[in-house]
Amino acid sequence: MLHKNGAAVTFGIESANVVGYQEVATPAGYSMRVPTFKALTGNFKISDIKVTGALGAGSDSVQKVNADGSWGDMYCYLTMDGTGWLEDGWYKADQVTPVDDNDIIGVGEALFVSAASDISFTYSGEVLSGKPVVSAATGYSMVGNPTPIQIKISDIKVAGALGAGSDSIQKVNADGSWGDMYCYLTMDGTGWLRDGWYKADQVTPVDDSDVLAVGDGLFISAASDLTLTFPSAL
Repeated sequence: MLHKNGAAVTFGIESANVVGYQEVATPAGYSMRVPTFKALTGNFKISDIKVTGALGAGSDSVQKVNADGSWGDMYCYLTMDGTGWLEDGWYKADQVTPVDDNDIIGVGEALFVSAASDISFTYSGEVLSGKPVVSAATGYSMVGNPTPIQIKISDIKVAGALGAGSDSIQKVNADGSWGDMYCYLTMDGTGWLRDGWYKADQVTPVDDSDVLAVGDGLFISAASDLTLTFPSAL
């Protein structure tokens, strides 16, 4: 077992691929989470997220966001203990219909989490090889760190940004308020700032304390179609 940046990761070697699992703590309240592995075959599914600590009565949920900023598909984690009749697992928003193979999560796509208690998400699969590339369409979306290691905001490379402060990423606090915000600026967009990530004042460059923890997600506002490249975990 490898412990890196406070997260426990178990890897196994299968041919040339690195596979394993990872448990990511998710505190009570609100957060954004992204799977830290890709599926061994096909797409990573909502049902592939294993949960421990859930109350199970529909009070623990994950949700996507649409490009116009409205909320997208929602999924609730229910348990026999919490409902008295439903098997433990993920269900659609009606809290009756189990999720199916069409309920998937793209690489680097984050989910908005509402947790009634401290829970844990466990992801398993294959570590992404090379530098993961995540697309963020114009408008709003949620992206995150798709690797099982902590990374720096400055390590997220961006292509397609207008660069005048109109492309930003932001964290969320456990109470639902917005957390740290970062803007991507370019020389073309500003006329004087080097290309890169800046703090919310749009003057101060990010530093090594500006990090994205294992499994953490970000809310992104993009003025144009962007491509985000994350550092390799291998």
